Amino acid sequence: MTDPSRQSNQISLPDHQIDALFERAQENRSNSYARYSEFPVGSVVTTSLGQVFDGCSVENGSFGLTLCAERSALSAAIAGGFDPGSDVRIEQVVIAGPDNTSCPPCGACRQWISELAAGSVVSFWWDGKLISVAASALTPFTYTYVRPNI
Repeated sequence: MTDPSRQSNQISLPDHQIDALFERAQENRSNSYARYSEFPVGSVVTTSLGQVFDGCSVENGSFGLTLCAERSALSAAIAGGFDPGSDVRIEQVVIAGPDNTSCPPCGACRQWISELAAGSVVSFWWDGKLISVAASALTPFTYTYVRPNI
């Protein structure tokens, strides 16, 4: 049975499943380069084939060039052969900020998730609880590129 303090109103995952992935995201957090914010973040994405890809935040003095942990993990999946156009899907995105601090994905990461991991479950700490939500709940009105007929 899932601990009720770890449920959101959208998604309920088995504790052992999310605990193992969250622990791995915490380990990835230790690889972050957070020289400026001192807010290291780790992430993990999993695919429908059982593949697991790791990510961590990598900051830059020009803050707009900073790579968030979620985008780092999604990039690792692409580099590892994940093809968003195939039948294989990203199933989970797990995010671990420092000391269980609330750490939902930023707007840029939400857009990446909506494009590369649309049907996934996203798990992160919020208001003292580890919650899991459908990716679609994070960004209900995502940008989708439509090639114009010119």
